[in-house]
Amino acid sequence: MSRLYGRTDDVYYISKFLMENNHGKYKRDLSKTSPDGLVEAAKMVDPYFSKDMQDYLNECHIRLGYNNFIRNTIYSGTDDKENIIIFPTKKPKEEYKRELLYFVGDLLRRKNMDLVPSEFDLKCQYSDLLPLLVEYLYMKEDNKEDSFSSKHISDLTLNAKEYIKIFEDFNSDFRTIPEGSFLWNTLLFLVPLSSLEALLQIIELGYDKEEIKKLIEELYENKNNNREEIMLERNIDSYGFKALRKEIKRRG
Repeated sequence: MSRLYGRTDDVYYISKFLMENNHGKYKRDLSKTSPDGLVEAAKMVDPYFSKDMQDYLNECHIRLGYNNFIRNTIYSGTDDKENIIIFPTKKPKEEYKRELLYFVGDLLRRKNMDLVPSEFDLKCQYSDLLPLLVEYLYMKEDNKEDSFSSKHISDLTLNAKEYIKIFEDFNSDFRTIPEGSFLWNTLLFLVPLSSLEALLQIIELGYDKEEIKKLIEELYENKNNNREEIMLERNIDSYGFKALRKEIKRRG
């Protein structure tokens, strides 16, 4: 896991940057919509999916659920019998649309999972890219793309505080966290950071619809179970998180 060990400083410094520069707070859009509105939102990204992808999603039998005792939306896991997204209330909100589309992208991601990191690569560091990309495309189609990154930067800022504590504990004279746990936590923080960084770089590249469709299909097929390889072919690398730093600064 030498590659992962080499990214620990990078994750630490972007965590510090988030804590020092992200002063905005994301406000969820709790305006009302309808069950039909959720379905229509999902249909907005259909033109980006191949027939094989649409057939696969139909086979997933996505189900919507509601639980008044939870505060945040919950997604079923990879080993669950049903593919269900559970919202905190039966009364649909606009926010649920982007959460539903993230779940759709997550199901596509699960078809061919990335392999775990090795000494020479970090195959899974972009594992969240496909869900993020599908969510972004919905928001772009709905002319809301400017509010896309604020939610995820806010989530990353919450994670950053925890990672700073883990990193500084591991690197102190009185270390209480074992190396394996430190590296595992680094990977957990690296994946959402790298995935958002990659998406921001893709946006900067200005791909047209056909180029986006091709990219989504490659990420879905993930032939070598290595989405890092797909990104490197497009000269996208997350080291230094340059696009993310620029977006954080822009949002303030």
